[in-house]
Amino acid sequence: MTPIEVSQFGRGSKPPTRAASIPEKTTRPWKLPPQKTYVLKNCNVIDPVDGVVHPNMEWGRLAEKACVRPGLGDCHIHPNPVPGDVDLAGAIPPSRAVSFMRQPLVCVQTLGRGFTTVRERGGATLALKEAIEDDVFPGPRLFIANFALSQTGRHGDVRSPHDRWGAGGMCCGGEQASGFSVVCDGVPECTRAAREQLRTGTDFLKIMGGGGVASPAAASRTRAYTPRAIRHAVDNSVAGIEHGNLLDEDTAGYMAERGIWLTPTLVAYDAMASAKYADFLPLEN
Repeated sequence: MTPIEVSQFGRGSKPPTRAASIPEKTTRPWKLPPQKTYVLKNCNVIDPVDGVVHPNMEWGRLAEKACVRPGLGDCHIHPNPVPGDVDLAGAIPPSRAVSFMRQPLVCVQTLGRGFTTVRERGGATLALKEAIEDDVFPGPRLFIANFALSQTGRHGDVRSPHDRWGAGGMCCGGEQASGFSVVCDGVPECTRAAREQLRTGTDFLKIMGGGGVASPAAASRTRAYTPRAIRHAVDNSVAGIEHGNLLDEDTAGYMAERGIWLTPTLVAYDAMASAKYADFLPLEN
């Protein structure tokens, strides 16, 4: 009897990348085509809809104590915080080369923890996504935001307050050397930056609506998570809100009425409150 390879029941067929229109792609890029679910019974593959044994499948057996189950999904990940020193500066290195060389390890570890599909929120490139699809190295299915769009001095601007001219981290039309974001101010710059992300393979656009707790140049009393910032984003056609840490009940209802989803990330703060990451953020943050 030939063992059944678990990979046969893994990620499945690759979703089309160009078939959807731009509006659909920018609002629901992680919407997969209809997927069949199979139930293993005595190593036969049963179609639960038709109730018949699936044709053209070999009999087999799974390894002892092994099981086949759906993969996990994560709606908010960043591959660019890579193995290094246990602080913000070490996790997001100032060199793209350092980050890009270590991102495959992050992808392998993500898949090893059971996550087969992830929604990447800034830091991954089309090259990383295609390398996984081409089996260059193992990793989850990626839906990428490429570089997030940020205002000067806000959450995506990782330059030090002492860096006046951008020498420590700006290039290529405002892209940050950390490979996380692109700085753009005003309508023309934002339009160009958005088009550039679409041109280079992003599945959707991420916008930094304000400051952030991990921003080196932004004040800690950020408006990034506040009801005011959330309403401003919703009123300007944003389809989803990340974090939403200070979301109140009225704003939650406002979002629900308009079909806007929330991706909470409270686990990040739980981790940073642990002894292991007690020094992850600088004192000013």
